Amino acid sequence: MSERLFGDIIKYSVGRVSPQWSVDINDGLLYANDPTTLGVDASHLTFSLIHLKNDDGYLTGESLLACQGSIAPCVDDEWGYGFKDVVDKISFIQPWEKDPLREMMTSIQYAEGVDIADEVGIYSLGEEGQLGFEPEGELRVRQSLVINATVYRDCVVTLDASDLYGVSTGDEEPEENETCCALIWHPSDLHLAESVKEAEQYFADFDHSLAQHLEIIKTWQSTNPPALARIWSFILENLAKDDYIWHHTSAARIARNIIYDEGLFWRLVEDAKSLCLSEQSKISFRAIAIAQLLDEYPDRSRELIVELLDKAIEHMEPQAFDDIESILSFVLNSEIGGCLGALQYAEQVLERILSKMSDKKARTSFKRKGEKFLDSYRS
Repeated sequence: MSERLFGDIIKYSVGRVSPQWSVDINDGLLYANDPTTLGVDASHLTFSLIHLKNDDGYLTGESLLACQGSIAPCVDDEWGYGFKDVVDKISFIQPWEKDPLREMMTSIQYAEGVDIADEVGIYSLGEEGQLGFEPEGELRVRQSLVINATVYRDCVVTLDASDLYGVSTGDEEPEENETCCALIWHPSDLHLAESVKEAEQYFADFDHSLAQHLEIIKTWQSTNPPALARIWSFILENLAKDDYIWHHTSAARIARNIIYDEGLFWRLVEDAKSLCLSEQSKISFRAIAIAQLLDEYPDRSRELIVELLDKAIEHMEPQAFDDIESILSFVLNSEIGGCLGALQYAEQVLERILSKMSDKKARTSFKRKGEKFLDSYRS
């Protein structure tokens, strides 16, 4: 006899819309739980998440994943209920789809509806969990990811490896208003056209600022599709024209965290250092920005970070307490500061800063502010 379980059960269907999809298929209606609506040779996967409850109806914190004939416990993660573990098992998932899919799974679990940014995707709640498109939306829909979720609350199920979803819900009925269908757009030229147009206008209007180009890459977490690859190439080609240091550190983070190119990461760090030293009045805050970037990684260079910190102190504006505060804040809250003895090191840094001040009255005032800042950390 198969094991019977009690809890909240969510049946998921995830599918990739075919590159040849058209509105002639099923009158433009998409259901991930019916792969024939997704077009020819569409990728497709079904699975269930079982969030176990005790006899009093409270979640136990234990969850099971039923997928492709196997049942396994979900490892809890920062998303809760093992959603990271589940999403990573979907072979055809793309980097930009992971976070929206996890967010959708989380919100469905807590009956919160679905929160997907318009530029990333759309959803329909209830109405049999379907999305419909007109002919003008045909090209935009192709290769997008479609997800259906059918929720059963306080349900007794039987594990059944032969079932498409890995569980049998028998005569149980799904929740009336919690059947959901969501679509995560594929970042094609067509889909990104408006965003790219706005980014180009921003670049032209605001001194070659790459802020919006960088935001597009961060939104999609990828540089692979041709449309995103062209945006990334534009960023690299024009980064030298953008003198905002945080755009340089953002590009370096993309190189390391999204495309995993260590060589490019360090080249961008070197370029940022050159920018840092190009204007004396801006050396201090630029040096701290680069130090913050390097401090994020386990293989950070202590010597380089200390060198940047020394530059920040050497070139800080003596009359600007904001500069002092940002330097002390970095020392107290950074990994490198912790390695060097954060509080003691911050006290030494404050003394070095104060020793640069020739105005006794200003030095006394800033010493009082600096010590107050450090006291807030001590408490």
